[in-house]
Amino acid sequence: MKTFWTLCCIAGLHLFSTTVFAASEPQLQVEPVLRAVKAWDGKGYANYPGGKPELSVLRFTIPANTSLPWHSNPIPNVAYILSGEITVEKQGTGETMRLGPGQALPEMVHAVHRGYTGSSPAVVIVFYAGGEGIPLLEEQ
Repeated sequence: MKTFWTLCCIAGLHLFSTTVFAASEPQLQVEPVLRAVKAWDGKGYANYPGGKPELSVLRFTIPANTSLPWHSNPIPNVAYILSGEITVEKQGTGETMRLGPGQALPEMVHAVHRGYTGSSPAVVIVFYAGGEGIPLLEEQ
């Protein structure tokens, strides 16, 4: 009987210690950033371009008080703001959206737009889902 209680105590201590150690280990965290079927201006995305898929990821470091050139994107893409703030503007309508760190923007396809910074620089990662040989943007 004494052996039985000793085994129960050891098993209980093992269970307790496993629980305590498991609770202190880092846990995987998944946080949705963006899921979109349309661009920030409300226009829905069409089909992906044909051909062999090509994924591209670019990191842009944009100085303070800088306007990027007017351009359009022939393929779907998403911009993720790492630091700073950037405002995107749609040509023709003047519609704008301002984004800061941790925010993602579903960019427009075949619509002329640009981005610009304010008094501080911005670092932006852009993920492009295109096709081999298709340009990422077309300057206007």
